Amino acid sequence: MRITIDSNVFIASLISNGTCSELVKIALIKHEIIGSEYIQNEIIEKLINKFKFSKHESIFAANFLFEKVRIVQPIDFKSSSRISDKDDIPIIGTALSGDCEYLITGDKPLQDLHTIESLKIISPSNAWKII
Repeated sequence: MRITIDSNVFIASLISNGTCSELVKIALIKHEIIGSEYIQNEIIEKLINKFKFSKHESIFAANFLFEKVRIVQPIDFKSSSRISDKDDIPIIGTALSGDCEYLITGDKPLQDLHTIESLKIISPSNAWKII
Protein backbone atom coordinates (compact mmCIF):
# COMPACT_ATOMS: atom_id res chain seq x y z
CA MET A 1 0.00 0.00 0.00
CA ARG A 2 1.21 3.53 -0.80
CA ILE A 3 0.97 6.08 2.01
CA THR A 4 1.99 9.69 2.52
CA ILE A 5 2.91 10.70 6.05
CA ASP A 6 2.51 14.38 6.90
CA SER A 7 5.48 16.22 8.36
CA ASN A 8 3.72 16.61 11.73
CA VAL A 9 3.53 12.81 12.13
CA PHE A 10 7.18 12.37 11.13
CA ILE A 11 8.18 15.07 13.63
CA ALA A 12 6.11 13.50 16.41
CA SER A 13 7.85 10.19 15.67
CA LEU A 14 11.21 11.88 16.25
CA ILE A 15 10.49 13.84 19.42
CA SER A 16 8.51 11.29 21.46
CA ASN A 17 7.93 7.58 21.85
CA GLY A 18 4.32 6.70 21.19
CA THR A 19 1.73 6.23 18.50
CA CYS A 20 3.54 8.19 15.79
CA SER A 21 6.97 6.68 16.38
CA GLU A 22 5.60 3.12 16.24
CA LEU A 23 3.40 3.93 13.28
CA VAL A 24 6.27 5.41 11.24
CA LYS A 25 8.52 2.42 12.04
CA ILE A 26 5.92 -0.10 10.89
CA ALA A 27 4.88 1.94 7.84
CA LEU A 28 8.48 2.24 6.64
CA ILE A 29 8.91 -1.52 6.89
CA LYS A 30 5.57 -2.73 5.54
CA HIS A 31 4.41 -0.09 3.04
CA GLU A 32 5.64 2.18 0.28
CA ILE A 33 5.93 5.67 1.73
CA ILE A 34 5.58 8.51 -0.74
CA GLY A 35 7.10 11.87 0.13
CA SER A 36 8.39 15.03 -1.45
CA GLU A 37 11.17 17.52 -0.96
CA TYR A 38 8.45 19.86 0.32
CA ILE A 39 7.64 17.50 3.22
CA GLN A 40 11.31 16.82 3.93
CA ASN A 41 12.08 20.56 4.00
CA GLU A 42 9.07 21.22 6.24
CA ILE A 43 10.41 18.65 8.72
CA ILE A 44 13.82 20.36 8.75
CA GLU A 45 12.32 23.84 9.12
CA LYS A 46 10.02 22.87 12.01
CA LEU A 47 12.72 20.94 13.85
CA ILE A 48 14.95 24.02 13.71
CA ASN A 49 12.40 26.77 14.35
CA LYS A 50 9.85 25.12 16.63
CA PHE A 51 11.86 22.44 18.43
CA LYS A 52 15.26 24.20 18.44
CA PHE A 53 17.21 21.35 16.84
CA SER A 54 20.45 22.40 15.22
CA LYS A 55 20.52 22.64 11.43
CA HIS A 56 22.84 19.62 11.30
CA GLU A 57 20.59 17.52 13.58
CA SER A 58 17.49 18.51 11.60
CA ILE A 59 18.98 17.62 8.23
CA PHE A 60 20.34 14.34 9.62
CA ALA A 61 16.94 13.39 11.11
CA ALA A 62 15.00 14.24 7.93
CA ASN A 63 17.48 12.38 5.74
CA PHE A 64 17.32 9.37 8.07
CA LEU A 65 13.51 9.30 7.87
CA PHE A 66 13.52 9.72 4.11
CA GLU A 67 16.02 6.93 3.35
CA LYS A 68 13.14 4.61 2.45
CA VAL A 69 10.71 7.23 1.14
CA ARG A 70 10.02 7.50 -2.59
CA ILE A 71 10.25 11.17 -3.56
CA VAL A 72 7.69 12.59 -6.00
CA GLN A 73 6.84 16.05 -7.26
CA PRO A 74 3.54 17.31 -5.74
CA ILE A 75 0.80 17.91 -8.30
CA ASP A 76 -1.78 20.67 -8.48
CA PHE A 77 -5.24 19.25 -7.98
CA LYS A 78 -8.82 20.35 -8.57
CA SER A 79 -10.07 20.28 -4.96
CA SER A 80 -7.50 22.72 -3.57
CA SER A 81 -10.25 25.27 -2.86
CA ARG A 82 -11.48 22.98 -0.04
CA ILE A 83 -8.21 23.45 1.87
CA SER A 84 -8.04 26.31 4.35
CA ASP A 85 -4.27 26.19 4.95
CA LYS A 86 -2.55 26.61 1.59
CA ASP A 87 0.64 25.06 3.07
CA ASP A 88 -1.28 21.76 3.08
CA ILE A 89 -1.80 21.79 -0.69
CA PRO A 90 1.69 20.36 -1.47
CA ILE A 91 1.14 17.64 1.16
CA ILE A 92 -2.03 16.47 -0.56
CA GLY A 93 -0.41 17.04 -3.95
CA THR A 94 2.39 14.68 -2.88
CA ALA A 95 -0.06 11.93 -1.93
CA LEU A 96 -2.04 12.34 -5.15
CA SER A 97 1.10 12.41 -7.27
CA GLY A 98 2.24 9.13 -5.70
CA ASP A 99 -1.21 7.57 -6.20
CA CYS A 100 -1.47 6.97 -2.45
CA GLU A 101 -4.41 5.35 -0.78
CA TYR A 102 -3.90 7.21 2.50
CA LEU A 103 -2.53 10.45 3.90
CA ILE A 104 -1.73 10.11 7.60
CA THR A 105 -1.81 13.47 9.35
CA GLY A 106 -2.20 14.98 12.80
CA ASP A 107 -3.74 18.08 11.20
CA LYS A 108 -7.41 18.15 12.27
CA PRO A 109 -8.63 20.43 9.44
CA LEU A 110 -7.11 18.01 6.93
CA GLN A 111 -8.63 15.02 8.72
CA ASP A 112 -12.03 16.72 8.56
CA LEU A 113 -11.85 16.61 4.75
CA HIS A 114 -11.93 12.78 4.95
CA THR A 115 -11.19 12.28 1.24
CA ILE A 116 -9.87 14.20 -1.74
CA GLU A 117 -10.37 12.40 -5.01
CA SER A 118 -9.46 8.77 -4.14
CA LEU A 119 -7.16 9.75 -1.24
CA LYS A 120 -8.38 8.93 2.27
CA ILE A 121 -7.13 11.31 4.98
CA ILE A 122 -6.78 9.74 8.42
CA SER A 123 -5.30 10.41 11.85
CA PRO A 124 -2.34 8.48 13.25
CA SER A 125 -4.63 6.64 15.69
CA ASN A 126 -6.95 5.57 12.85
CA ALA A 127 -3.95 4.52 10.76
CA TRP A 128 -3.50 1.51 13.04
CA LYS A 129 -6.59 0.01 11.37
CA ILE A 130 -4.89 -0.02 7.97
CA ILE A 131 -1.25 -0.59 8.92
